Amino acid sequence: LVPAVFGKDAALTQRYAFHRGDERFDRERLARFAACPPPGVEVRPFDGETYRMAMAAPWSRSFCEQFRSEEDFLARGLGMAALSGGELVGGASSYVCFSGGIEVQVETRKDMRRRGVALACCARMILACLDRGLYPGWDAANAQSAALATRLGYRCAGAYDAWELYRT
Repeated sequence: LVPAVFGKDAALTQRYAFHRGDERFDRERLARFAACPPPGVEVRPFDGETYRMAMAAPWSRSFCEQFRSEEDFLARGLGMAALSGGELVGGASSYVCFSGGIEVQVETRKDMRRRGVALACCARMILACLDRGLYPGWDAANAQSAALATRLGYRCAGAYDAWELYRT
């Protein structure tokens, strides 16, 4: 029914699910990834400044847009921001919070992809979650995200079909 109801405002896509509780998180390996962002890139926890940077650019709004406000994100959310030359170039954050965990959101600005930005941010994010007793949930929107998750210690449960709905 989705195509009949939404027409061109809907697209079938493939996502990747991961087994919950069957991760193989190696803290030492994650710490090595976290300690090695690309040259000239600083990874730091989200704060008010990085929240505002994320909300100012369309590519990065998903880091924080599920929260009511900056105050709400800073009180309940969690994130790691990658900065280069004072600009936000990537990060990982809590897209959704749930009892005992979060759903990880990861994004890298297009010109900075395939350099290790997401790897460093996600490793720091997972470690921060584990230190706080939170489960860092992962559901990949594409094959690149699935490969990153596997490298970080998640075990893929398989691909599944999903519909993306677009606002017109």
